[in-house]
Amino acid sequence: MDQILRLELRTVQPAEALAEPIASAKTVSVPFPAAGPKVPFHRSTSTLLPQWTASTSTEKEKIEPPDGPRRWNRMAIVSGIFLVLSFGVIAATGGGAILGYLLTFAFITGLIGLLLAIKHHERGKGIAIAAIAVPLALLALVVAALNGFM
Repeated sequence: MDQILRLELRTVQPAEALAEPIASAKTVSVPFPAAGPKVPFHRSTSTLLPQWTASTSTEKEKIEPPDGPRRWNRMAIVSGIFLVLSFGVIAATGGGAILGYLLTFAFITGLIGLLLAIKHHERGKGIAIAAIAVPLALLALVVAALNGFM
């Protein structure tokens, strides 16, 4: 059976006529499908348009865009650039003071990029995870090498 939404329409009267009760109230029946209308998703703004749904289930349904994440996370890309630059410094000079700064920046921007990519359903999570893991792995190698000399 179709569900029926009942709306009550009342006429508004001026303040002078409030002494007498409202004369008429009309009830209008509006049929709608049991599943309810779909909530549209806009790719440009990643916001959901406010619309009513006729959902009878108690748990909220998660609305995902139909074809995956919408765009690349810029902070994850920046962390990838810092990571590539640190590999370039390692290849060109074998290390140095700037390598520590580049790896630190890659780690921090990777953390921020990963959190933002998860929050906004964006692409670039793998780059951000690599920018977090590589500096930690290099730090572990340096600590292991220094413990071997002592």
